Amino acid sequence: MADPVIVAHNLHLIGGNGIVAIADLQVIHWGATLLRCFWKRENGRDRIALPGITFRSEDDAYRFQQAALGAMRAVAEKMLEDPAP
Repeated sequence: MADPVIVAHNLHLIGGNGIVAIADLQVIHWGATLLRCFWKRENGRDRIALPGITFRSEDDAYRFQQAALGAMRAVAEKMLEDPAP
């Protein structure tokens, strides 16, 4: 599986109960958008919670997690850099 190109939309920073943010993740190669994906931090590790979605291999799941986290982190960093109007 090629690394998925993922774009985060509608990101909302949460910062409570182990939830860092919630966003919709558009997976370009799949032609799909996963709604309300949770960026969670547990025991010092970040992950994307995708209930009901399974992957063919742990490697596929890991690559998806890394791409999704990268997309959400990029949007979060931009939000924090740009002052609100």
